[in-house]
Amino acid sequence: RKVWSTGGDMDGTASGDLLEEASLPKNSLDGLECLVPPKKPKGDDTAQSLQIKTITEYDYPKILNNILPPAIRILGWCPVSPQFSARFSCSRRTYRYFFPRRTLDLSAMAQGLQYMMGRHDFRNLCKMNCEQVSNFERVLVSGKVVSPQKVFAVSMEDEEKSSPSIQEVDDAPQSSPHDMCHVEIEGQAFLWHQIRCILSILFHIGRQQESPTLVQQLVDIQTNPG
Repeated sequence: RKVWSTGGDMDGTASGDLLEEASLPKNSLDGLECLVPPKKPKGDDTAQSLQIKTITEYDYPKILNNILPPAIRILGWCPVSPQFSARFSCSRRTYRYFFPRRTLDLSAMAQGLQYMMGRHDFRNLCKMNCEQVSNFERVLVSGKVVSPQKVFAVSMEDEEKSSPSIQEVDDAPQSSPHDMCHVEIEGQAFLWHQIRCILSILFHIGRQQESPTLVQQLVDIQTNPG
């Protein structure tokens, strides 16, 4: 392959395999032939022929891993088109919200989350920004309420189910108010502060200050237009 450069030094170095994983994508352009204009003194307008220079692309995973915390590792990368947007080209998004168990009723929280699955108008469960958003319908695909002992799972395919599915965790420790739990929500897109508002409602349900059916009332825009 040959590409055109507008000039400048494009040398890069890529030393060694970062994680020694043969299955990782090989995206670096080693040995790329690049046509570059030769350097010449200022004021010299003499036409000169292009030079062929062999370059090696930067080792992006190694560069990023040198500045990231040890718990976060970049395994590989791939080029995208200039039209790609991390926000608007994304087809699915997943959020996890962590919290201590305390005295929360996780089963009731999962039941409330069940009522949110599928396509609903979430204007009552977000911070409305009417200047930029006119459609408040969003699709939640799946969700979980996870503790060290149990996983309560819900899905848009199970909208008609009366209760979430429950999976026991093998060799789980004894339940404690200090257990670290989390809610996981997967959707196609989310509104401004939608996750915060959803968790606020789920916490009220978990404290038994509200019934899980409150969610059904909030997504019923005909009755509660917001």
